[in-house]
Amino acid sequence: MKLTREKMIRQFVTSNKLVVSLTLISSFISSLSSVLLPLSIGIYYQVVLQNDSGKSQILQSLGLNITTLQDFFLFFASLTAVKGVMAWSENVGLRVIEERFTHDIRRLLFHSQMNHTLSAFHSKQTGKYVLRYSSDMMGIQYYLSKGVIKSISDFAFLLVAFGLLFQINQTLTLALMIIFLSGAIIMLLLAKFQELPNENRRSTRSSLISFIEQRLHAFATIKVFNRAHPEEMKFDKRNDKFYRSAIDFHLISAINKSLPQVIFFAAIGILLYLALPNGENQAIDGSLLVFILMLLYLQSVYKRLLRVPSIINAGSTAFTNLLSLLNLEHEYMHSHIQANELKRNIEIKFEDVCFQFNENKNLIEHLSADFKTGLIHRIVGPSGSGKSTILKLMMKLYTPTKGVIRLGSHSLNDIGAHDLRKFMSGVSDEFPLLGKTIFEAISYSRKEAKKEVAAELVERLGLCPSGQGLTYLERKIKTYGSDLSSGERRMLQFARAVLTRKPILLLDEPFLGLNGFSEAILCAEIHNMKSTHLIILVANNLPERINVEQTITL
Repeated sequence: MKLTREKMIRQFVTSNKLVVSLTLISSFISSLSSVLLPLSIGIYYQVVLQNDSGKSQILQSLGLNITTLQDFFLFFASLTAVKGVMAWSENVGLRVIEERFTHDIRRLLFHSQMNHTLSAFHSKQTGKYVLRYSSDMMGIQYYLSKGVIKSISDFAFLLVAFGLLFQINQTLTLALMIIFLSGAIIMLLLAKFQELPNENRRSTRSSLISFIEQRLHAFATIKVFNRAHPEEMKFDKRNDKFYRSAIDFHLISAINKSLPQVIFFAAIGILLYLALPNGENQAIDGSLLVFILMLLYLQSVYKRLLRVPSIINAGSTAFTNLLSLLNLEHEYMHSHIQANELKRNIEIKFEDVCFQFNENKNLIEHLSADFKTGLIHRIVGPSGSGKSTILKLMMKLYTPTKGVIRLGSHSLNDIGAHDLRKFMSGVSDEFPLLGKTIFEAISYSRKEAKKEVAAELVERLGLCPSGQGLTYLERKIKTYGSDLSSGERRMLQFARAVLTRKPILLLDEPFLGLNGFSEAILCAEIHNMKSTHLIILVANNLPERINVEQTITL
């Protein structure tokens, strides 16, 4: 089912009704207290001077009739305490909503990405999106907290405030409402103009960071081939482009920040004009002071509401990026076929299989072949002929454009990807080592009980001297084993595949980078596993000691 922004927010609010409700109530009361506290000073003057205060009119309209200093100070202290508690509750509630919402989204996004098809994964620059991850998450946080929750509270407060003002002077209230509404429309239109500059700024920034990350990663290459100056020129172009996009964005953003002040003071001027007396002997309407004071108190609330369109705009961009990933094609992970049923016949059959990455040309054309347990199968062909792609088709990382691939009597289309891969393991540079230690990198379970088996295997593979397997497993490695030699990485990939105890072993150039000693050990291991495993090698060059029973030439 396709996810939408509205559906995600609705589901979150539904499952977090309590914290959302309490935050809305706290925010409304906090805003009301911010107005009532300075207005209550009018009661102080009224009591001390025995004189009516214009400020007390609104409080009196709320039914607050305080006649003694003792009652005033009790009311003022109580209101101050309420303001403190509600402000604390509002801030905590908004932060909890923000963090809980992005917590759920991060989990949803990562789980979704882990279940994307390989084709869908390659269709989006997921790695590049990671560079926008933090800013997009912040945009999504503000969209919900400031753009939705806080704006609902502020809007409700404005309605109450206008209701009170309407009781005092209908004409001035209608004028104020028209001014506020006109300002909101202007800010909405301005936010539309801000969409493209905002997107350009974010895109050029992520492109610049991506460029820096790639060049620093290729630091040695740049040094060896004297590429420093050309790369500096490329950087300058990207840096200049980011600068221009940022300036374009800030030009509109500055208007966005300054315009609310213009609207606010324009409102004061219009109210002053409307309150002018009609005749020489007519006094200025006493309610004008109340309106001006109320407008001053409403300033922060109104400014927040005027910023909502730009917050919504930035959040919408972030949601668009997020949803483009969440709604990518997902793998069909599980099926009704039982594992015992699949175990009965560990044989892979290709029936007139074709595959293409684009619509122009088939990479694999009309391939029919049987791969059976007890034999060593080999796939050969020139570079780019689709040898490694055949292994990915077997593992259901790709789906045939035409034809059927079967495991036993079952089409792979009917077998869940997760269920299928319980029977397959692979060795390839495209499946790098993951883990902080050797043991973490080659053992799925990572349980201490598995260490003895893993230690015995790495010793047998010649990766460490006899009796030192356990020590070797505790060795720390860098990301993807980048500090290991290519031969050691390859042997560890093989060790990882063996430790999974899966009956189908897919080996992509398993002897690449191995010395003669490691090559001989690996050959012996493959021959020892042949009777119980379905083994398929992708290799144009094989050691003479490997006996291949079937060769598929592309």
